[in-house]
Amino acid sequence: MSLFFVFAVLPFMLVVLPMWIIFNFLGRLRTGRQLSADQELEMKELYEMAQKTERRLDTLESILNQENPDWRNSR
Repeated sequence: MSLFFVFAVLPFMLVVLPMWIIFNFLGRLRTGRQLSADQELEMKELYEMAQKTERRLDTLESILNQENPDWRNSR
């Protein structure tokens, strides 16, 4: 049993297993940086929503500036 451990299991644990863990981690790290098609679509939709909200906010601020120029200082 001990010879099997020394010649088969120990080299596997010292050489193969650490390399397998490192390469597996690096592979997942590389693929994790890329967005899927669904994620890209969601990001695009969120960006468009943010732009639309910003335009609405600008419109509201311009209306408030016309009706009450000192509305920002009235706190």
